[in-house]
Amino acid sequence: MFPRLRQRLIIALAIALGAFCWLAVGSMVAAPDNSPGLSLFTARSGPAVAIIIVAVAGVPALVLGVMASASGHPLSGVFAVALSLGILAGWGGPIDGWMRRSALPGAYTWLIVECVVWQAGVIVMLAVIQRLRASLRSRLPALAVVDHLGMDTNLRLPRLHALGAGVVCAIVSGLLCFLLIRTSDTGQVIGSLIVAFTVGGMAAQFIFPQSNPVGILLSPGLVAVSAYGYVLMNLFTREGVLSAWWSGGFPGPALVLPIYYASFAVAAAAMGVGLAQALAHGTQEATRASA
Repeated sequence: MFPRLRQRLIIALAIALGAFCWLAVGSMVAAPDNSPGLSLFTARSGPAVAIIIVAVAGVPALVLGVMASASGHPLSGVFAVALSLGILAGWGGPIDGWMRRSALPGAYTWLIVECVVWQAGVIVMLAVIQRLRASLRSRLPALAVVDHLGMDTNLRLPRLHALGAGVVCAIVSGLLCFLLIRTSDTGQVIGSLIVAFTVGGMAAQFIFPQSNPVGILLSPGLVAVSAYGYVLMNLFTREGVLSAWWSGGFPGPALVLPIYYASFAVAAAAMGVGLAQALAHGTQEATRASA
């Protein structure tokens, strides 16, 4: 079911306001030399301060994200918050600058740590949306759309079924990223992540139909850590990393910074789940009509 106008407006406002707030602090979390590639651990303000700045700047997007989820599909808020963060990621540019200013390949260890930090942020976002959504719907009934598709979606601790869906999404999306991402160009990275994780989210939801998509939403982190770990285990010198990068033999998923996985990939995974639910719903309605 396509979101109603009211929900579309809330989603658009969440993306716009979130992007504005995150871009407002962009210069504080950029690299000291203003080279491209936004990483919390190379920010001019220092890692700890950069994490706090990004978290505080994301509060307005999260507030409107809760409202978006309360007004319709629970994942609409996740999509809005993640996509607004993607504006900051795109503003920061590709990984090229990070590669040049980092001690390779060891710096990929810090990308793994940073990925864990972003995953923690995604978990906090999911927990806040799940906890406040029902309360907001009960207090503002005019905001709620009771018959919206996906109303049984719950963001909770994943069990075996949800974890299986997350693994499927990671495998499908990771393979597509490997095939699609040939350079570090920002447009190619963003487009590839959107295609890969939308398809991966749909496949996971079809194979493991369920109401808890947390495993799917956390799968981008699994793809990121796997790609970074591959670099650490297979490329042992800076010259080896740069040679593989310049020759086009570098694994595509490792050319993506953690903030891209935490934004565009999460938004695409949420969109994939929603599309799978819509297709399943349409199939059920067609079956009922034919019966």
